[in-house]
Amino acid sequence: MIPSSNDLGRELVYFADLGTDPPKCVDRGDQITVAMVRGGNNLSLKFNKSSGRVVEDADGGANQRGPVQYHSYRALLASESFGNLGAWADAQKRVLRQAVNAMPPLPVRGEFSTRPDNAEEGDYDAVSSFLETSTSESKVRVLLIDGPAGIGKTHIITRLARDRADAYRTSGKPLILIVSSRGRVLSYLSDLMAYSLQTMRLTVTYDQVPILVRHGLVQLAIDGFDELGDPNGYENAWAQLRDTVEDISGAGTLILAGRETFIGRERLYKAVPLLGIPPHTLAVFNVKPPTPQVAEGWLSGRLLPPQIKELSEWGLFDEDSYGLRPFFLAQIAEIGQEADAFNSRPPLMALVERMLDREAGKFPDEVSCVLGGREQTIDFIRRVLCEAARDIAENQTDSVDQDILSWIVDAELGDGFDSGLGRVVKNRIIALAFLQNDERPDRRRFCHSEFYNYFLSHAAISALARGEIPKFVRRTILGNDFLIGFAMVLAILEPAPAVAFLDATTRLLDQTTGLDRTSRNLGALLVAGLPVAGCDRQRRIEHVDIDDSIIRGIAEPSHLVGVTINQLDLREADISAVTFKDCHIVTLIADETTRVSPTFPDVGWIQVVGAGREKAIRIKTRIEEWLEQHGRVKEIDEVDEVRHLLWSHELPKLLWQVCRATLRQHWLRPIGDPLTAKFFRNPWWPELERLLRKHDLFVERDDLPTSGPPGSFYHIKQARSILEQDYNIPQIDSFFDDLKEAARK
Repeated sequence: MIPSSNDLGRELVYFADLGTDPPKCVDRGDQITVAMVRGGNNLSLKFNKSSGRVVEDADGGANQRGPVQYHSYRALLASESFGNLGAWADAQKRVLRQAVNAMPPLPVRGEFSTRPDNAEEGDYDAVSSFLETSTSESKVRVLLIDGPAGIGKTHIITRLARDRADAYRTSGKPLILIVSSRGRVLSYLSDLMAYSLQTMRLTVTYDQVPILVRHGLVQLAIDGFDELGDPNGYENAWAQLRDTVEDISGAGTLILAGRETFIGRERLYKAVPLLGIPPHTLAVFNVKPPTPQVAEGWLSGRLLPPQIKELSEWGLFDEDSYGLRPFFLAQIAEIGQEADAFNSRPPLMALVERMLDREAGKFPDEVSCVLGGREQTIDFIRRVLCEAARDIAENQTDSVDQDILSWIVDAELGDGFDSGLGRVVKNRIIALAFLQNDERPDRRRFCHSEFYNYFLSHAAISALARGEIPKFVRRTILGNDFLIGFAMVLAILEPAPAVAFLDATTRLLDQTTGLDRTSRNLGALLVAGLPVAGCDRQRRIEHVDIDDSIIRGIAEPSHLVGVTINQLDLREADISAVTFKDCHIVTLIADETTRVSPTFPDVGWIQVVGAGREKAIRIKTRIEEWLEQHGRVKEIDEVDEVRHLLWSHELPKLLWQVCRATLRQHWLRPIGDPLTAKFFRNPWWPELERLLRKHDLFVERDDLPTSGPPGSFYHIKQARSILEQDYNIPQIDSFFDDLKEAARK
């Protein structure tokens, strides 16, 4: 179908040479004639309304064979004279082939749905087939690919784009342009498109892309949409998304990828109302990790059986383990060969520490000796990577120049370090496994955002503890992904430095003026630090507005006064000891293990995540009912006797704490681990252990490798089901019967 002469003029103006007159369109009966200048030639285009065919003719020798005929307007836009999509496909194949081959060849699995009520199991082929299905000329199609970091969202998009480029010259299916935040604050989405086009050295310009998308020749993929915040929040990103959806209306397809807590179906409908109006389509592919059996099978082909057994004992094949995510499986395959590769920390933390140890071992002995030994070498590498992460964050990019890395090394080595050994150190730093080559020459980037967040968290903790507010804390949004990594880093610190950091940050918050993002970000860090024990007084957070915030684990007794939180993530959290006063929460993200406090405030809506499903609760009465079922009460008389028993008695309270700790680190140690040792000093522990053993919910091991003092390790089986009080499981049901009876005595 040929667009109207007005529409042709509005679209073709973006293909006309700069500095020339806009295209002149003449509509005569069954034919539209367009005169324009392109490539330095006077171009004549004749559009036949009946047949849809287009004839292109140019002077100056551009078409040496004379006029060229195209069977449609789309074919003209795809031709060498305009979009030159054949050359685009060739360039994209070369650029993406290495990136696709770098990931483990694991099957893609997840849940695919085109409506909220028709989710079903899906895979890569389901996603590819959906995108390859041609769309009508009157709708926009959006595919949301969501899931946590390391689950393979970027890999799926990259593979889709590579496969489409490989088959373009035979299939003619739309190409995919991938744009990503690249760590920068979003000014305009067009900036990101321009950068992606420039990377492939294409002649297509950013302002031509919406036209190619609108006509179904190119599909636009925005990877990491949840990272596209600016200093004022995410409204600019949502506004540009709304504009983009309108710009590609016709036969346009948009692919969005981001974390599931930020861009779920409900939030997209709310932010972009057009998507809820038929015939526009919003499909969701919620990416799931490989099953424990698949992950273990994949590693079994790369590691020896004893090594697989040790990794399994440390819980790396448990549901929700980082070890199941494809990126981390690849890392585990490299470093998991030693029997003691992982200890009782969260898998990501253990993975980072093991990688640091391996990298330190690659330094020559003379360098390690000058640095002070193996531990000092590890600390040196960590400091360099922390400064690299800070440089990336403060410059709002996603990579660091190798010259900057060299300067960081010089600064950390100090004056007087042997220049020859210094060159050796710089070469080793550039080759660290945590870093990989960027598309731009002589730049390095972290090979995954989780590593970047880990080292940036250490950098933030160090700076704030000494009273310095880093520039990235003043300017950017500390998003949910960073805060989750930050909370894990804070949890593995010794109590004294962790408490010192929180005290210093509290003082800094009291001194902020509110003119930039400092107070919001400091507030988010303090909320994430509520589970840190060791403070001799109840911590207070007062009169601050916060964007994203998370709490993991068990919050210590504390007070929040006059705090407004846009989004609070309480999955697997127990904040029953937190007192709220005059607080407001817009969005609560929770699961069935979430435990709120009796004074928990009203919320705008609740997003319940779990068991592969997502549920939005918006009706006020249902919100109140959910909160009351998870710990909020006004008067104790309003709570039934059983619920009061399970909430208030010391025996079940100890059970909740032990189960939450089990979810976070799998094995619990009665000695050598200050975070868990306190559980076993509780006078109710012997009774709880007796009940767990009686129902075969308790595992004890004394033969696991550890870097700390020798001793027993404990694990609570079905900890998540216990926290969810899943009485449909007979074993759990009978356990709770005995637990209630013991608590009544």
